[in-house]
Amino acid sequence: MITVEEVRMPKLDGRRVALRGRVAPDTHTRAVLAARERGLSLSDYLGMLIDRDTEGREITPSLQEELPLTKSA
Repeated sequence: MITVEEVRMPKLDGRRVALRGRVAPDTHTRAVLAARERGLSLSDYLGMLIDRDTEGREITPSLQEELPLTKSA
Protein backbone atom coordinates (compact mmCIF):
# COMPACT_ATOMS: atom_id res chain seq x y z
CA MET A 1 0.00 0.00 0.00
CA ILE A 2 1.29 3.47 -0.89
CA THR A 3 1.49 5.99 1.93
CA VAL A 4 0.92 9.74 1.71
CA GLU A 5 4.63 10.29 2.27
CA GLU A 6 5.42 8.23 -0.85
CA VAL A 7 3.26 10.35 -3.15
CA ARG A 8 5.34 13.01 -4.87
CA MET A 9 3.73 16.47 -4.84
CA PRO A 10 3.29 17.85 -8.38
CA LYS A 11 3.96 21.48 -9.25
CA LEU A 12 1.51 23.86 -7.60
CA ASP A 13 -0.59 26.29 -9.63
CA GLY A 14 -1.69 28.68 -6.92
CA ARG A 15 -3.32 26.36 -4.38
CA ARG A 16 -4.06 23.57 -6.86
CA VAL A 17 -2.18 20.88 -8.72
CA ALA A 18 -2.95 19.36 -12.11
CA LEU A 19 -4.61 15.94 -12.10
CA ARG A 20 -4.42 13.96 -15.33
CA GLY A 21 -6.21 10.84 -16.40
CA ARG A 22 -8.04 9.35 -19.35
CA VAL A 23 -11.67 8.27 -19.43
CA ALA A 24 -14.08 7.22 -22.14
CA PRO A 25 -15.85 10.09 -23.95
CA ASP A 26 -19.25 9.13 -22.49
CA THR A 27 -17.76 9.12 -18.98
CA HIS A 28 -16.38 12.61 -19.55
CA THR A 29 -19.76 13.83 -20.79
CA ARG A 30 -21.54 12.36 -17.76
CA ALA A 31 -19.01 13.96 -15.41
CA VAL A 32 -19.41 17.39 -17.03
CA LEU A 33 -23.21 17.15 -16.88
CA ALA A 34 -23.16 15.98 -13.25
CA ALA A 35 -20.86 18.88 -12.33
CA ARG A 36 -23.13 21.39 -14.09
CA GLU A 37 -26.23 20.00 -12.34
CA ARG A 38 -24.52 20.76 -9.03
CA GLY A 39 -23.29 24.19 -10.12
CA LEU A 40 -19.66 23.08 -9.99
CA SER A 41 -16.70 23.11 -12.31
CA LEU A 42 -15.47 19.72 -13.46
CA SER A 43 -12.37 20.26 -11.34
CA ASP A 44 -14.39 20.95 -8.17
CA TYR A 45 -16.72 18.04 -8.90
CA LEU A 46 -13.83 15.59 -9.29
CA GLY A 47 -12.25 16.93 -6.11
CA MET A 48 -15.50 16.42 -4.22
CA LEU A 49 -15.82 12.87 -5.54
CA ILE A 50 -12.31 12.12 -4.31
CA ASP A 51 -13.08 13.70 -0.92
CA ARG A 52 -16.26 11.68 -0.62
CA ASP A 53 -14.51 8.46 -1.54
CA THR A 54 -11.54 8.99 0.77
CA GLU A 55 -13.11 10.89 3.65
CA GLY A 56 -16.79 9.94 3.59
CA ARG A 57 -17.94 13.46 2.64
CA GLU A 58 -21.13 14.20 0.72
CA ILE A 59 -21.04 16.01 -2.61
CA THR A 60 -22.39 19.52 -2.09
CA PRO A 61 -21.71 22.74 -3.95
CA SER A 62 -18.96 24.80 -2.36
CA LEU A 63 -20.82 28.03 -3.01
CA GLN A 64 -24.48 28.32 -2.15
CA GLU A 65 -26.68 31.01 -3.62
CA GLU A 66 -27.85 33.51 -1.04
CA LEU A 67 -31.34 34.90 -1.38
CA PRO A 68 -31.77 38.65 -0.84
CA LEU A 69 -34.17 38.21 2.08
CA THR A 70 -33.50 41.71 3.41
CA LYS A 71 -35.10 43.12 0.25
CA SER A 72 -38.16 40.87 0.28
CA ALA A 73 -41.62 42.10 1.20
